[in-house]
Amino acid sequence: LPPKNWSITLINSAPSLLTPQDQPLEKILLPFTDEKSASAASFATDAGNLAKLGIKSLVFGPGSIDVAHKANEFIEQSALHKATKILKNVIQQRCKTH
Repeated sequence: LPPKNWSITLINSAPSLLTPQDQPLEKILLPFTDEKSASAASFATDAGNLAKLGIKSLVFGPGSIDVAHKANEFIEQSALHKATKILKNVIQQRCKTH
């Protein structure tokens, strides 16, 4: 059989994110997680695109990746309220120190 010619059109890109260690925001957010240190995630976010624009990015938020991006995905209301309080406090803390 003769070789086939193929054409691929890239319609979306989610580049990986590599945040340098010991970012100030990482130190502030880490106590609010179940992790001992920042780590890699096996899912895509917009953070890689933001980093390409020069915006220092971290991925932090409520919910479980186990139910994300699937039929009937959800975030428990209590987790959403908890994250809102955390982010409000972090923003207020950062605004007071700068």
